[in-house]
Amino acid sequence: MKARRLLKSSLLVASVLVMGVGCQVLPDSTPNQASNEAGTSQNEPQTEKGYYPAVIKDDQYPLNEARGLSVGTSSQANREQMERSTYQMLSETFPTTDYRLREGQVITKDQLSSWLGAKNNDNKDGLNPEKSASDKENDFEPHYLNTILEYDLLGNKQDTKDKLQAISLTLVLNQEDQASADSKVVAIDKDTAIKQGKTIAQEVLNRLRQKEEYKQIPIQFYLFYNAPADDLSGGSVVASTQVSPDSRAFGDWTTYNTEQVTLGVDKAPNQEDTTNFERYREEVATVFPELSGLSGVATYEDGKLEQLTITVHTPFDGYSETAALTQQAITKANSTFSKNINIKIKVQGPSGNTALAERAGGGEFSMMIF
Repeated sequence: MKARRLLKSSLLVASVLVMGVGCQVLPDSTPNQASNEAGTSQNEPQTEKGYYPAVIKDDQYPLNEARGLSVGTSSQANREQMERSTYQMLSETFPTTDYRLREGQVITKDQLSSWLGAKNNDNKDGLNPEKSASDKENDFEPHYLNTILEYDLLGNKQDTKDKLQAISLTLVLNQEDQASADSKVVAIDKDTAIKQGKTIAQEVLNRLRQKEEYKQIPIQFYLFYNAPADDLSGGSVVASTQVSPDSRAFGDWTTYNTEQVTLGVDKAPNQEDTTNFERYREEVATVFPELSGLSGVATYEDGKLEQLTITVHTPFDGYSETAALTQQAITKANSTFSKNINIKIKVQGPSGNTALAERAGGGEFSMMIF
């Protein structure tokens, strides 16, 4: 089935300097001034369109203690892409104006630890097959499940704000596994990973439905297929489905043909995109020859370029230099790439991220200097 477009929204942060290309720098304002001008209370959290309000309990943000547990190899690119994709796709199904987001509190750290393990006499709750002592391809059955990311959605109205309204579970699937650090790596193809992921999802659903408090809660499932650990672009969501309240049966799964490509490194579905990116990189580097590097990750849906994330590495942190660089990066992007694709430009200096510019397809760039 044709993939739905990823959420297209600009990242605009209240009380932070926002500039358009060619605009004058706005004077700094204090948080009090910004709140008063907006007509809102200083203590009222400001939530931008497209982002869930966070759940705060007893003046603290509840953390998911199970976050970070995993089995098998992965990468920072996989983790970032998995969280971003889940968040964006979840907000398309459950509007950010109607719900608040809480880090997972349903699956505990101890539960997830046992679930990620191999199923055997010592761990009957394991969702992964028991590893064979042999690393021969015919004898070794890999671990398919890498981790599970949970998000909980609570209501955003007075009568539902403290009530769980939906659970989102992303089952992250390994692209490869091995019996031990010095044994042969066994690849897991996408079709096999999806098949195993659906089987695991059914077992997870059965376990949650056994608890009275979760019987009437809709549960959104995503299957995320990791990219190789050395891949700079990360993996992608390959399937999703929603289970209605009081149901233990899956309906149809929506499948996605999404591909992440590091331009100039991986082979892109459309060679013209690689050519355009190389030209873009040369043009920006001509104006700023001291740059440390410039990379681009393209997101394709059904072979069509939908989103481009550009990271510019610079050796300087100066405010005026960063502003000039970001403006040039935006100008060159507008003249090089199609107006219909989403573009994000991140500028990273010695101290970390120093600027961000974003454009939704068909729209204009917004720009922030940190």
